[in-house]
Amino acid sequence: MDIDWESVSGVLQGAMQSIADGVGVSVEFLWPILVKQSYVVGTMGLMWVMLAIILAIILVKNTSKWWTRLDKCYGDSGGFGMAGICILYILMVVSLLVGGHHAATRLINPEYYALKSVFNMAEQLVPGSGE
Repeated sequence: MDIDWESVSGVLQGAMQSIADGVGVSVEFLWPILVKQSYVVGTMGLMWVMLAIILAIILVKNTSKWWTRLDKCYGDSGGFGMAGICILYILMVVSLLVGGHHAATRLINPEYYALKSVFNMAEQLVPGSGE
């Protein structure tokens, strides 16, 4: 499979120019803006992970209190109350793993995500390239 790198380069330059026109800057200033945007997205993701960690700590600390209240109000709930709490734990762990990975990769390698946004714009500009 031969790749026509000149046409790829032209499409990418067109995508960069389209993004630059939309932002209102020249193409030379676009790359640092895209890299900074990746840092911003990564930092926001990290902040959401920190919030989830705080909520997880609160959930863990209050589990025994909630379980005691459930037992007093409903008697032996047959484990349904504990199942709900376990589901919350599982959702918290999954969100921490996914959000932490997303934030870490954005902060570790922001150039990749800047380049990825250029490629995504190029796919939108070239009809049939996403097939």
